[in-house]
Amino acid sequence: MDIDSQFEAPIEVNPQSANTSPRPLFSGPPTTKVQAPTSEAPKPPQPTPVVAAPVDPLVKLAADAVEVSSRRYLTADMHTPWQVIHGLLAYRQDFQLKVKDSDKKINALEWAGSGVTFRGESLFQKTPYGGRAHPFIQAYWFEGHPTQFMAYLTMCRLPTSHQFKTAGGEVVTVQDIINNAKMEVTRATDVEMTWTLWALAHYLEPTAQWVNKNGEQWSMEELLRVELRNTIYDAPCGGTHSLFACAYARNAHLQSRQPLRGVWLEADQKIQRFIAEAKALQNPDGSFSIHFFKGRGSSNDFNTRITSSGHMIEWLMVALPQSRLSESWVQNGIRCVAQDLIDNRHQNAECGPLYHAVDGLQIYRERMQIAARMAQRTTSGANGWKATPSAQWPQPKTLVKAGQQEDSNLATTEIQSQSASTLPVITSQPGVEIVVPKRVRPAVTAEKPANSTLR
Repeated sequence: MDIDSQFEAPIEVNPQSANTSPRPLFSGPPTTKVQAPTSEAPKPPQPTPVVAAPVDPLVKLAADAVEVSSRRYLTADMHTPWQVIHGLLAYRQDFQLKVKDSDKKINALEWAGSGVTFRGESLFQKTPYGGRAHPFIQAYWFEGHPTQFMAYLTMCRLPTSHQFKTAGGEVVTVQDIINNAKMEVTRATDVEMTWTLWALAHYLEPTAQWVNKNGEQWSMEELLRVELRNTIYDAPCGGTHSLFACAYARNAHLQSRQPLRGVWLEADQKIQRFIAEAKALQNPDGSFSIHFFKGRGSSNDFNTRITSSGHMIEWLMVALPQSRLSESWVQNGIRCVAQDLIDNRHQNAECGPLYHAVDGLQIYRERMQIAARMAQRTTSGANGWKATPSAQWPQPKTLVKAGQQEDSNLATTEIQSQSASTLPVITSQPGVEIVVPKRVRPAVTAEKPANSTLR
């Protein structure tokens, strides 16, 4: 299930132009209207004026936060593959890495698939069932959970034919990784299937069935059932990854136009329950509880706030229907995360929380862009936007102070300050009622590498 399909479902049978009247079901024979001759020359058709779309201030703020955070660069062969894959989760195929001891930058996806090693170990491996990312041998080096890297890479929209090279020159395709994941599924309680569910929900149909390496019958329904038994309160990152995976799978089921029954209904009920809990425990400033779903809590520490609020926004952006994105508590949460990333652009940031927060903002922007395109399709005229004076929207501005370079640590972005009470109410563009995606981080209790933070 392609991620774009989770947001948009064009259902048009024999679509007609917005400028043409619908054909009546019953009509008489066609009639011909005879016009009197005229001496005037016919006037040339006038082009339909195109009205510029107004800038949605919340979408603009989210875009500024994404752009500012992109100036924090990871360095190839210094930062771990776990950190690099998190960057790809957030910035997709556009993610760039710095080259050590150089000003040069390279594409992170190309680097990861080029057969490079980290601490002498290949990033990808061949297996009897296909291939996989290197499992962790030390916390935050390689893949912390089964299929974690592939789950994150779904945000890059990779085809199943996409190739990754091993250090030995062998080729591992996305299809190889999917095949291996299907063979390795297990009901063992000490193995998390969260990211396997996420990855397989992206590439397999909700009705898919298979037999694993132990001869056990499996299906997407059974994999979802295994995930639903996991507790949320004690899961990694407050259970947000599990909720993301369940929402991603549920969305794929809804996209197939099937009703919510059985395990799919159970998943939706769990999702709705924790949406309500997230809203109830939200702090007055728009941030989410630093204790996730265990109770209320706030913090003055940037990394603590972004860990909880970033993860919460990320899973909510795949769980909520389009009609709820305009609710004040949702917009306050998005605004809080975006402004926090901008205001603390010079603070050290842990890779995992930072990139999950950016991913949440990216998904929000994508959903709003798709909703706007769909609104244009259903609105008469050449352009679906209603003319609105641009001065009505507060415009963020980017400033680079004198003597500074446009780099990861030095460029500054300043947003015109306005209190939440004076900001205009933003209404999501009308679109189909479709929901959306999730991601991860290793549940390993160990010290993070010294270079796990970004500046």
